[in-house]
Amino acid sequence: CGDGVQHFKVLRDAQGKFFLWVVKFNSLNELVEYHRSASVSRSHDIKLKDMTPEEN
Repeated sequence: CGDGVQHFKVLRDAQGKFFLWVVKFNSLNELVEYHRSASVSRSHDIKLKDMTPEEN
């Protein structure tokens, strides 16, 4: 995947918690922080990171 852009759909359960796969979060910020160190993909090691100005 390199430095390409990946798109993921964030889902909400009946209790309003956010999730991509199994782990659920009370807020989008918690989900993002978690996936800075844990992969958002089940088949590749893809972690969230901030974009630098030259990537915009």
